[in-house]
Amino acid sequence: MPTRSFYWQPLARQVRVRGPVVREDAERSAADFLARSAEALVGRQNRPLASLAERDAAVADAAARLARDPELVPAAWTLHTVRAESVEFWQGAEDRNHTRLAYRRSGAGWTKELRWP
Repeated sequence: MPTRSFYWQPLARQVRVRGPVVREDAERSAADFLARSAEALVGRQNRPLASLAERDAAVADAAARLARDPELVPAAWTLHTVRAESVEFWQGAEDRNHTRLAYRRSGAGWTKELRWP
């Protein structure tokens, strides 16, 4: 089962989420895309960018396309969701008396427990 941890060292905080990643249906994927900015339509995330002017021109072009067709959703756009089965919050302390709270899915709700550091 996939585990994702998010650690913020300056705040001594961590969140760990465990659960399956599922592909959502076309309707939810479309709703997710339409809730985003025009940058999502550009679709160049994580690629090298020559200049901010290049980005601005691409975003302006995408915004114009969305203005012409407000329901435009790229066919390849897919929403993936982590269906959390457990979530843990960790708060570090200088004296090493850390606080850990764990939540586990229990039927339709969640159970909470305090854990040893």
